[in-house]
Amino acid sequence: MAANHADTINSSGIVLNDASIEDYAFSKISPLQVNNNDIVDVQYFSTKPELSDWIGAYIVGVNISASSPIKFGLCSHGEDIEQSEYMSTGTSSLQFNLTNIRSDIVFHFFSNGFSHPIRQVQSDPIIFLNYNEPLRNRIVPTGDPGVFSLLWSSATSVSPIVKWGTTPGIYNSSVPA
Repeated sequence: MAANHADTINSSGIVLNDASIEDYAFSKISPLQVNNNDIVDVQYFSTKPELSDWIGAYIVGVNISASSPIKFGLCSHGEDIEQSEYMSTGTSSLQFNLTNIRSDIVFHFFSNGFSHPIRQVQSDPIIFLNYNEPLRNRIVPTGDPGVFSLLWSSATSVSPIVKWGTTPGIYNSSVPA
């Protein structure tokens, strides 16, 4: 399912069910501590699998009835996009590539599709190892061929420093940002 289908999720219609562990569960999520752009494998099962079951990734503590997931996937599109074993066995997995959004992430297991979703169970949080990791670095020309600007995003930086060198891993030069 394409990412632009998130607008089909009726967040305001989410019902919180908190099903028993016997009906819906996350069997394994790995790893639980990640860096920017790591892949997280989410394994799940249901005793009542339906084609409309889905998993959504949300920021920890967000009101899921007032926001869309940052990522989501259909349970029946697990390991094999054509048709996973989810419909016959109730088990499958999805992989999520997580961007460091400087907040922990939690997965929610939904039944009943996107129009009237029912949240069945919530996972333990996924924690980013470095919330302040510099991200989205880019070099911007200034108009002077000998001068450029280096830009990046970070959560909090009291005294940022740019280090550089001509050999990977050896940074002999530095300047305050």
